[in-house]
Amino acid sequence: DSMDEIPRRAIILEAFVIVSTSGFLAAIVPGIGIVIEIMGSLFGILIMLVAPGIVGIKIFSKNYRSPHFQYFSSSTGNFSPHSRIFHTLCWIITVAGVIFMITGITSLAHSFATG
Repeated sequence: DSMDEIPRRAIILEAFVIVSTSGFLAAIVPGIGIVIEIMGSLFGILIMLVAPGIVGIKIFSKNYRSPHFQYFSSSTGNFSPHSRIFHTLCWIITVAGVIFMITGITSLAHSFATG
């Protein structure tokens, strides 16, 4: 066995244990569906929209100065117009993600309350 093969086997074993445990718990725990729906609604949107939006807001903010950053002009000390567009788009996806999370949780609560 090479040293590269050991980490690969550990990753495969870890994935198998996580998936098997999740499947086992889903089969025996009553009401696990609502927990999965809430976790998916919160963390799925957080990972896909909110987190990248926050990172983009930080990167495209005026306080972020890096000579290697392609949207920053070191000669003028200003950002290009494209960076302002990207900064605005990052705010849009972050706000949209928060709205989607609130809507998803509200919808789940409503469907859970009405049965």
